[in-house]
Amino acid sequence: MSEDALNALVARLNDGGYTIIKNDEFEEALERAAHRGAKRALEGVGLHDEDAGNDIRDMRSLMGSYRVISKAFWTSFAKIIVWGFLALIASFGLKTGIIDAWTGK
Repeated sequence: MSEDALNALVARLNDGGYTIIKNDEFEEALERAAHRGAKRALEGVGLHDEDAGNDIRDMRSLMGSYRVISKAFWTSFAKIIVWGFLALIASFGLKTGIIDAWTGK
């Protein structure tokens, strides 16, 4: 491509609102934009100050505690259901006399 053709192409691009920049300049501008976007996103959720690291650690600890409590709750719930069912069977056996017949009394 001749220099005149290249200059004509650059002029057409500039007239259309386009800008020609080098790859490393583009990557640097892209990195700055990503950094600003990340800062804005962190500000949006309240994690932009020095305590953000502690806030994240507290949230992880809270989620870990929730998992432990949830597991304990469901374990206890299952035990209550099983013991309730066994108590129901025992009361039915006592009421009908099956247990007395089984024990020989």
